This record gives sequence, structure tokens and C-alpha cells, in this order.
Amino acid sequence: MIMSPYVVPGIKRYLMPGEKLMKSDDFDYVVDTVLQYFKLSRESVFRKTRSRRFLYPRQIVTYMLRTSTTLSLSEIGKIVGNRDHTTVLHSVKLIDDLRFSDPNVLQDILNIKQIV
Repeated sequence: MIMSPYVVPGIKRYLMPGEKLMKSDDFDYVVDTVLQYFKLSRESVFRKTRSRRFLYPRQIVTYMLRTSTTLSLSEIGKIVGNRDHTTVLHSVKLIDDLRFSDPNVLQDILNIKQIV
């Protein structure tokens, strides 16, 4: 599936053909969709833990919010458990890199985007 970059003030956002950015107030739907996909609760994913079981879904939520909405890094940080904007940026870059090197990550993203 070909994705094309959509530039929002210097930030590449990858959208599928015909896909549009969501409004910032749609973030709850994105978060809920990702959490349902991984079968986890908000409390477990957004608490202060670095356990891989919760870290990966939190990073996917962060990536999806950044690439599918117009929310800022700081706003996303507040949503995902009061994380710093640099933590959000790290998560987004990590998942962006992993989607090219790990087919499972890309498949997770595509599956979630189909639902959203």
C-alpha cells in the first residue's frame, strides 16, 4: 500500500490515498481503537511503567495520534500519561523507523488505520 507524505508545518504525516487528518477532538476515538486492538485498558497503558507489554501499545497510540490528528507533541504527552514532548517525539520516531524494518509493526499500524 502506497502512503504519501502530507506536510503540516515541517512534519511529514503519512496518509493512505483518500485519508484525511482527524480533528484534534477525535483523539479519544483513536486512543480507544488502539487500546481495543491490543485488548488493554487506559489505566494499564498510560501508567508510569516501561514494561514492553504496555510500552509498545503506548508508543503506537502516540504514533497514531501524531500522524492522524493535528495535536501537538505536548498535547499528546498529556493524553498518554503526562509524558514530556520529547518522550512523545522519541516514540513517534521509533515507531516510524520500526514500520520500515519490522513487518509486524507495519501490519499493526495498517490494521488500526483500517478500523479508525
